[in-house]
Amino acid sequence: ISSGAGNAGKITVNATNQVIVDGSDRTRNDRVAKFGTAVDSIDASSGFFVRSQGTGSAGDIEVNSPQIRLDNSAKFSADTTGGGGNIQLKTPLFILRRGSSITTNANGSQIKGGNINIDSQNGFIIAVPGENSKISANSANFQGGNVTINNIAGLFGIEQTTTPSNSTSDITARGATPELSGNIKINRTDVNQALGLVLLPAVVADARTLLRNGCEALAEGEENSFTVTGRGGLPPNPYDPLAGDVLWTDTRIPNITSQQRAEKPPAKPQPQANVREIVPATGWVFSGNGFVTLISNAHGANSLTSTTTTCPQH
Repeated sequence: ISSGAGNAGKITVNATNQVIVDGSDRTRNDRVAKFGTAVDSIDASSGFFVRSQGTGSAGDIEVNSPQIRLDNSAKFSADTTGGGGNIQLKTPLFILRRGSSITTNANGSQIKGGNINIDSQNGFIIAVPGENSKISANSANFQGGNVTINNIAGLFGIEQTTTPSNSTSDITARGATPELSGNIKINRTDVNQALGLVLLPAVVADARTLLRNGCEALAEGEENSFTVTGRGGLPPNPYDPLAGDVLWTDTRIPNITSQQRAEKPPAKPQPQANVREIVPATGWVFSGNGFVTLISNAHGANSLTSTTTTCPQH
């Protein structure tokens, strides 16, 4: 903190895992009311603070970490009345929750708001829209600071605006007048401006010239079809492998097309085996030993329908 003409110092944090700032001092206001400035602290919120309360420049805050999380009204604050006061963050995951904020707000004649620079490293900034979390580089009496967010892959729950509200999470760089507002730049990694624009052809291709006329239409019900059975189904992405229980069934096999039937050559007759024809019996004769033999029509044979036999008398 600088309360005179001198400049405030700089806070630098290089973390290898994460930086989490959570909570606030709930008894601060009671202590200040009882003991006055003898116990006064910068703010009730937990956080990193550099501040100029005189003509000197506020210090800077620089934090490098794989993750930065501010929760329950936590702050990174570089407020100033003498100029300066910048915040530099480098993290692929920055989370703002429940009224947390990053501020470089300025007060005083000709005092410009400090700048906020966030290198997201192809990562994300995440907040909740209704929790009143803020990223602000405002100036009450002069020009607002600049907010620059580089290499951002996703910005969720917080957006830039010129009319902040306690019911929204927002990014601002307001000045004393709209003309004195600072700049907000959000550079996303999903836009490659070097690719330029693709020129579409002026003449649309005639689809009739792309079709082959030599293919005959099949009769109704005899067209090809593709059926997926089993529980797996087709994968949602053509680059994914098929599941092991996916089966392919060719439904054309039972339905031979009329063209195929017309073009099929007649079946060749199969050679017959040497089979003796069975002729039904129409008569019978007695053998010498008294047996009856059934025979077909023959000379001197007895008929099955008209012959009566009388046994000889002894």
